[in-house]
Amino acid sequence: MRLLKDRSNPHTWAGDILAHAGYLEDAERAYAKSPGSDGDPPFILWRAWVVYGHRERAEKLLESTINPEKRSARFAAFADLLWRMGQPAQARPQYEAARTAAAKIVDPTKRKQAIATIDQGLKFVSDPPPEIISATPSARSRVNAQDSPIPPFPITAGGFQDTDPKTADRATADAELIKQLYDRAVAGDRASVERMIENATTPFKKALAIASLEHVFIQLGRPEQAEQYAKSIPETDSSSSLAKAEALSAAGAAWVRVLNDDRARADFNVARSVASSVPDLPLGRVSVLVSIATAQIQARMLEDGEGTFRRSIELAQSFPQRPVTPPGVRRPMTPPGVHYIDEAFEKIVHAAIQVRNVKIANDAVKIWSKSGDNADSSLVDAWLAAGQTNEAIDAARRIEDPERRVSELLSLARNLLYDAGAPIF
Repeated sequence: MRLLKDRSNPHTWAGDILAHAGYLEDAERAYAKSPGSDGDPPFILWRAWVVYGHRERAEKLLESTINPEKRSARFAAFADLLWRMGQPAQARPQYEAARTAAAKIVDPTKRKQAIATIDQGLKFVSDPPPEIISATPSARSRVNAQDSPIPPFPITAGGFQDTDPKTADRATADAELIKQLYDRAVAGDRASVERMIENATTPFKKALAIASLEHVFIQLGRPEQAEQYAKSIPETDSSSSLAKAEALSAAGAAWVRVLNDDRARADFNVARSVASSVPDLPLGRVSVLVSIATAQIQARMLEDGEGTFRRSIELAQSFPQRPVTPPGVRRPMTPPGVHYIDEAFEKIVHAAIQVRNVKIANDAVKIWSKSGDNADSSLVDAWLAAGQTNEAIDAARRIEDPERRVSELLSLARNLLYDAGAPIF
């Protein structure tokens, strides 16, 4: 396998990953298989030599470089790497060597650009780098919103309308409104909040105001009042209807926390009914149903949750297929208001994996695959996002198409390497 269909080079890709991991001999073998390899060590490889304790190999390469432009660039890059490794005293003479080489560049424009790059490096070489590069890995932790002890805001604050300049301005105004509402609700000034609800200029602003009060009661452990406010959200339009469905689901989760499964199930069922009845905003409808299904399964209402997931799968199948983009051509921007089947199914698969419902995830991928999309790649991503490395690897190895399997395994290796804290250079 020389090049992939998108013209990317799997051997260079593998070499870069191995070099960053410190497997230098393996990296060299991978680079050697790259089509058109001229024997000149790749940029990432000789930087890996420096990071992983083989600086003399990099210095030998630099000294053997005759072309002034290439020599200047390599010495400047070497100096920058030493600075980022916390060795400014050793970086400065390398910058000076780069300047000496740059002075011999014949093309005046290129000479000027090279010297400007060197001067910029010298300007900052005495300052500490933003992050020290080290061969010792420093694991990076993934932030999971589910780990927060504070229940999430009951509704999606931005709504589900497609963004444009007007909706962006509205989102900013809504964010300020939420802050005002929440501050007054926390302070116990319910009268002010009630006035803001009455004076809301749009149905969605009214939903935001009501949800702010609901959120306070959820945090106080008072699901009865939270539920009352959720039910009071008017179903004036599709956005407010979806907000009401989310708010009812949040009330259901609040009932679960006080061990009242009957009230919780009732709220979840009404939430699902409201979301299913919305006539437009298809992606928003799928998103809300997926969030309800997630809440049901987290409440150990497995049969109910799977039923809601399957309803979202039914809706996802009605989305249009994304147009095929020829290899090497950038995917065009999605037209406003248009959503494709891959967007809907990605939400379903990722949510199912998050609640460890493998059956729903696999069923969704099986149905999604019939559309011709790379559904199995999304399954790999979902497992990885959930922190289930072995499952992600197994899913990647099950991809039937050899090129996509190679691409997915390399992408997975790169992500695991990053999570493990390998140096970035």
